[in-house]
Amino acid sequence: MQETLRRAKEIAAALAKQAGEMAKAQFDRDKRVMFKSEFDDLVTEVESKQKS
Repeated sequence: MQETLRRAKEIAAALAKQAGEMAKAQFDRDKRVMFKSEFDDLVTEVESKQKS
């Protein structure tokens, strides 16, 4: 019983760690997408000002 409980705790800890890593990776992707979108908007604004 104790061995099963210990193993279950190890599995739970490993899953929590993996979930945290996945969440961080998703956050990093979202941050890059948001930055690229803002950068593209800035480029568009600068280009339009140069044309006028």
